[in-house]
Amino acid sequence: MSTRPFGCSCRRFRSTSITTVTARRAIAFCAGLAACVANSPGYAQTEQETTEQAEDTLVLDTITISANATPTPVNQVGSAVTIITAEELEERGTAILSDVLREVPGLAVSRTGPVGTQTQVRIRGAEANHTVVLIDGIPANDPAIGREVYFADLLAADIERIEVLRGPQSALYGSEAIGGVINIVTRRGHGPIRAYASVEGGSFATGQGVVGVQGGSANYGFAGTATYFYTDGIDVSGDGGENDEYRNLTLSGTGHVNLFDNFRVDLAARYTSAHADYDGFAFAAPDTVVDDETQAQDVDRLYGLLQGTLLLFDDQWEQIGTLTVSDANTDYFGGGLSFSNATVFNARYQSNVYFNTTGTLQTDHIFTVAVERESTHFSNQNGNNDTVDYAFVGQYQLSLLDQIFLTAAVRQDIFDGLEDFTTYRVTGAYRIADWGTRIHGSVGTGVQRPSPTEQFGYFNNFVGNPDLVPEESFGWDIGVEQALFDDRLMADITYFRANLENEITSMANAQGIFSPFNQSGESRRQGVEVAISASPIDNLDLTATYTYLYAEDPDGRLEVRRPNNTASFNANYRFLEDRASISLGVVYNGNQLDIDYTNFLGHRITLDGYTLVNLSGRYEIMDGVEIFGRVENVFDEDYQEVDGYNSLGIGAYGGIRLSM
Repeated sequence: MSTRPFGCSCRRFRSTSITTVTARRAIAFCAGLAACVANSPGYAQTEQETTEQAEDTLVLDTITISANATPTPVNQVGSAVTIITAEELEERGTAILSDVLREVPGLAVSRTGPVGTQTQVRIRGAEANHTVVLIDGIPANDPAIGREVYFADLLAADIERIEVLRGPQSALYGSEAIGGVINIVTRRGHGPIRAYASVEGGSFATGQGVVGVQGGSANYGFAGTATYFYTDGIDVSGDGGENDEYRNLTLSGTGHVNLFDNFRVDLAARYTSAHADYDGFAFAAPDTVVDDETQAQDVDRLYGLLQGTLLLFDDQWEQIGTLTVSDANTDYFGGGLSFSNATVFNARYQSNVYFNTTGTLQTDHIFTVAVERESTHFSNQNGNNDTVDYAFVGQYQLSLLDQIFLTAAVRQDIFDGLEDFTTYRVTGAYRIADWGTRIHGSVGTGVQRPSPTEQFGYFNNFVGNPDLVPEESFGWDIGVEQALFDDRLMADITYFRANLENEITSMANAQGIFSPFNQSGESRRQGVEVAISASPIDNLDLTATYTYLYAEDPDGRLEVRRPNNTASFNANYRFLEDRASISLGVVYNGNQLDIDYTNFLGHRITLDGYTLVNLSGRYEIMDGVEIFGRVENVFDEDYQEVDGYNSLGIGAYGGIRLSM
């Protein structure tokens, strides 16, 4: 069962009786925009933002909620976390969410061809279904596809913020959080009401249109976006057949209202309807991926959230009640499946108690408890299944002298039809302000509940195994962050290590029938993440990342689709008084193993590494009118991320953006 980040704190700011740390938390989420939504991070102030609502204006730290389930400055977090803002997405001209995730340390992305095809994201060598993904606090993991997330359908146009939390996080998030958490926050309503729109087009008959509106005041806010994306794509098989097209309509909206001074209601909804053509897969054939005009899928996904937040005892006691629903329906054409459906209802209650002690040791304390109930309905042409899971969570956070920050959490999952499971997490950060140094680390456990498809099967050639037991993981990391040259250069290096027991895998017999089972032994993963950001001169921002990963299965073999080396570089230069900018992006993915199914059992092969270079730029012609463009895969790199599936070559795109 996968718990979402519990609540977003909207505590009111008071100028007395609270410490600077508590004040920062309160200001960041309540003053000014007051736009946190649901259990997602909601609106979090970015670096150096200030608010006029406080009696004494303070410079705020970057805030995260996903790390500790309550608003916490990033420099007080022990876990490894990366934050991507809407401004960064816009500067890069990113249309597809998964493309920007390639620049996050520790993440590896595999896509079976162009935009719209199956896309998997792995954190620190964990499996693709070992990541909890939240959209405005709503779970996006789909039990009908092995509890993975269909990243292919996640567009970037309405995204305001992404938080990527790495390492085992099941103590807060339950099942699927073995590798980490990706928390996606869409646009928030704040300030005067304004409308915006954009249109773009380019190579491969690709186009996108976006329209939206947002606005708000101190007591309410709303935002809504409609995005339509289409592309004719390419022939993924390379057989010279028809192109595999993709269409996506996404509607999203968020809103909040303060019914009383101490009671707030948040709403969020998202709907996606997508159509994708794809080519066939033939076991034991010379070309396992073959052109097929009949195979396609239609997907409808609906997400919703209702949340109420009550503040008592001078805002020291925060109570949050949340209801979420996610419903995914997929119709398949031309293949072995005909349909699949998964509906997940989640209800939870969370209580946060805030207080501080003064004296010789200035401390801040946060106690959190939560209870959760999650029901899942799964069905396909082979039958249906229903489960109801429960969870109980406790967490304690301590801030000591604004230098030492500790967190301890424990969770008890009661899985329907399986043994109960306990997970924990402990994190710490030590900040030496005079040196610009921060030491951070975490240790924790993770759990992965068998998915309905693994337990009950999902097409004629895949037979389920009801005797599967949950996968379980133990992991830790330790790192050092160092600021230099008056914070113009920031470097962070982190070493991580994890193991996985009872890994669920599958194997085909001579007749091509697959069946999952728990492997004996341990899968081991370790590596190093490096992240560097610099502003050598005004208006020039540079970022670079590098990850070394070594991941092996219980037999001591390297895991597939986990490159040993990945890296990225991005440079953004703003000029003409910030009315124009140009960005250069480079992504490197080293050699990686994959499986070639020219026989039923398959054999391992090595896919060549590749380097993708992208250019983007924008220019504000006049207030509210901006043109933009980008060139992807500038050097027309020929590469495959998954064996047999061709990827896009060089492509150019451009458009115009309006706001009023």
